[in-house]
Amino acid sequence: MSTPTREQILNMPASPEMDALVQRTFVGYSSVRKPWSTDIAAAMEMEDEMKAPAMRRPYIEELLSICSSPPDCTCDLGVGACDACWFAVAHASSLDRCRAALLATLED
Repeated sequence: MSTPTREQILNMPASPEMDALVQRTFVGYSSVRKPWSTDIAAAMEMEDEMKAPAMRRPYIEELLSICSSPPDCTCDLGVGACDACWFAVAHASSLDRCRAALLATLED
């Protein structure tokens, strides 16, 4: 299977296909399958992979990009500097977390 593009990842719904992509990317071909894109506990488990120093910044930048500009945002240009944006990141959905993690692994 080819690597999906940025646009494909951003438009991918929470689904078994998204879960399979997360599984392959972060867990490998284990027999244990989880609903990564719909279960916040599973997504937080996957998010542990983002703790690696090389992944931290790309992951948080992608998550900020996905979650920035909530209705009560006070940032200039919605860049994730206000409390509303950080609150949105803290409460990101499992799907948003999966998308951000997958985007963080894309080659430029």
